[in-house]
Amino acid sequence: PRLSNVFLPLGIGAISTFTGAGTADASRTPGTYSGITGTTSGPSATTGQSGNGASFEAVVLANGVCDFDIITRGQDYVIGDTISILDSSLGGGGGADITITVTAT
Repeated sequence: PRLSNVFLPLGIGAISTFTGAGTADASRTPGTYSGITGTTSGPSATTGQSGNGASFEAVVLANGVCDFDIITRGQDYVIGDTISILDSSLGGGGGADITITVTAT
């Protein structure tokens, strides 16, 4: 494999890492969901530039465990921001909403 030398602009406050895929919830609808976005709250909101533009892919297993991968890293996030993902974005089976916490930008 080769590494690309093409520069990909990340933007200020692009999410590098996050935690909080949530606990297993048997009410979640199994499947793969792409382009998931959420509502941001937390420290960036106090700066007047709330984090925005992040999107995720989620895989919900049959036991309700949910695993997230970041698709678009967004911008203007700060460490400690939270992104609330509604159950309706994960198939709407009646499971609890999930909160993702930004741990590095």
